[in-house]
Amino acid sequence: MGKLGGYSYPEISLDDAINIASIVAVRLKGRVSRKGLAQALNQSELSGWLSHKLAALRDFGLVQGRGEGTLTPLAEKLAFPTDEDEARRARSEAFGNVALFRVLEGKFHRDVPDTGALTLALEQLTETPRYRVVKKVGLIRNHLSDASSVRGRPSAMRVTEKLMEGLIEDGIARGEGRDHRGMEKTIESGDGSGFVQLGMTQKLGSGDDELGQMGATSMLQIMIGELQMVGPLNNDNLDFAISMLEGLRRR
Repeated sequence: MGKLGGYSYPEISLDDAINIASIVAVRLKGRVSRKGLAQALNQSELSGWLSHKLAALRDFGLVQGRGEGTLTPLAEKLAFPTDEDEARRARSEAFGNVALFRVLEGKFHRDVPDTGALTLALEQLTETPRYRVVKKVGLIRNHLSDASSVRGRPSAMRVTEKLMEGLIEDGIARGEGRDHRGMEKTIESGDGSGFVQLGMTQKLGSGDDELGQMGATSMLQIMIGELQMVGPLNNDNLDFAISMLEGLRRR
């Protein structure tokens, strides 16, 4: 079993776990035991990797019961999905069964962080020394990447809104307002040093200029002290904005 602090995680990929579940379903009639799995996979019962595989099945929620367990309905859906939509939903549920992944997805808004950011997050979250974290950060990042490909990234607007809500909950922000159209948000920092503004800029008329041709553009504006960023609400600008705001959160 992979473990950092109080969090466990699968040492194998979800695809590998699904393959094992398929073997268990066909060869072992859905019954999961160490002896039976060792025989089915042609491995020693004393193998460390066999332990990792059994633990991963439980981490993903594919096995139920103690001792000799059985495959869960989720494992059946993953091994023998009726269609692509069911397979996608089942994969999303499997990743969601791992507490560490849920926490990290919440922190990074379901985006896949770079290795440095993930290392720092795992150090702080699990209270584990860095020399241990760096050995597993690549594996965990691969899991998050696989989960992201299944779940997809939420819209830039939604990510920004969630981030702003987090600033309010943390006491960094002390107010929120909307313009008369209900399309603009402004948050002032607790010490008055800056604000975050998210709004929709709409141009009506002939459409002769670029903004008019676009019709409506989501704009992101951030001011923290003398630092200011204004630009279209796209993923590149959003990633930069998140870095700025996370820096504000850590002050």
